[in-house]
Amino acid sequence: MYAAIQVNEAGRILGSIVATGDSIVFSESVISVDYDTYDDLLEQPNMGDLHWYDAGIVSARPVNPAVIDKTDCLADGVDTVHVTNIPIGATVSLGALSEVASVATADLQFDIAGTYELTVSLFPYLDFKATIHAT
Repeated sequence: MYAAIQVNEAGRILGSIVATGDSIVFSESVISVDYDTYDDLLEQPNMGDLHWYDAGIVSARPVNPAVIDKTDCLADGVDTVHVTNIPIGATVSLGALSEVASVATADLQFDIAGTYELTVSLFPYLDFKATIHAT
């Protein structure tokens, strides 16, 4: 039995292949892996969501270090939600708005009551997600 994963240059797993015979063509982006070691992972459709390939090993993606101090705030334009430990270069999204982080903190204030979805993304970290309720 042959097993392989397809990865991009950052180590993101794009897909996996399990085959019998010699039908797999290996290349720079299609890498042979030991089926017996990774058989549980290879069968998961979301393998690349939770794992990555680094230094010849398939590993769990690290937890995003971002931290939020609260998820409920007043929609008064003053009460502040503090987000810290944002990885530099991460994309910080609040609904449809997004910015690339050049600093490790963000202070969020809301003038309009509502529910806001915050996401901090930077591969290989898992996405940090939080729902903020401004009332």
